[in-house]
Amino acid sequence: MDALTLLTDWLPSWAAHLVVALDLVAVMAFAAFSSMRMGKSPLWVLGLLVPFVNVAVIWYLAYSRWPRIDGEEG
Repeated sequence: MDALTLLTDWLPSWAAHLVVALDLVAVMAFAAFSSMRMGKSPLWVLGLLVPFVNVAVIWYLAYSRWPRIDGEEG
């Protein structure tokens, strides 16, 4: 059972969609903030919306250089 089905059991459909949309916006905002701290463009998070591309984006960002961890100046 997915999260939307669980929400629509006790919420009206518009409220359930609002909860899911707010969750999506929060995830995208945190991902954009993280990519900016890495020195990458925040537009990378748009790849998270595309199925199968999101896995490649996550792997690319995970294995790219992190200036703060590598000791480089940002």
